Amino acid sequence: MSTFKVQKVQRLKVQSSDLTQAIKQKAGEIGFDLVGIAPADGHGHFSFFEDWLKKGYAGTMSWLLRNKEKRGDPKRVLEGAKNLICAGLNYHRGHPRSVDCCEGGRGWISNYAWGDDYHEIVLEKLKTLEHFIAAMKPDARMKSYVDTGPILERSYAASAGLGWIGKNTCLINRGIGSFFLSARS
Repeated sequence: MSTFKVQKVQRLKVQSSDLTQAIKQKAGEIGFDLVGIAPADGHGHFSFFEDWLKKGYAGTMSWLLRNKEKRGDPKRVLEGAKNLICAGLNYHRGHPRSVDCCEGGRGWISNYAWGDDYHEIVLEKLKTLEHFIAAMKPDARMKSYVDTGPILERSYAASAGLGWIGKNTCLINRGIGSFFLSARS
């Protein structure tokens, strides 16, 4: 079971830009490599996502069809949502990748799957960030996801400035490439 450490933060009257900077700084302190904030408005990529589903490209990923209308508008996930805090955590371990070496009869495990379950690691960091925000802005309502919620994750992360969506459909950041996990709060 994960635990998180809550640091006491003095409650201040904070301006929006001060809060944004404080959130970004705290996210870095707790270990996120990337952080950005996107408006919680409907996303222009939703119509592309709907077409993609209609064409059957989801294959057996039936969970993508559940709550699909929520994916187009975060306010349907959390009523009154104003912003999405998008964060990225580098998972590159510096070990050889499958293109670097190959031994017959051996399979490869993706770098993101080495070690503990990233869902728990990233969610713990998000919960720490939630507590920090709640201490500064007690009336804030938050909901965090680590690739488990009905959110167009890559689209909002790109809108928040974490990177761009490449031809390979991955979110790519100029500094760390595509070796990062993304999460939203």
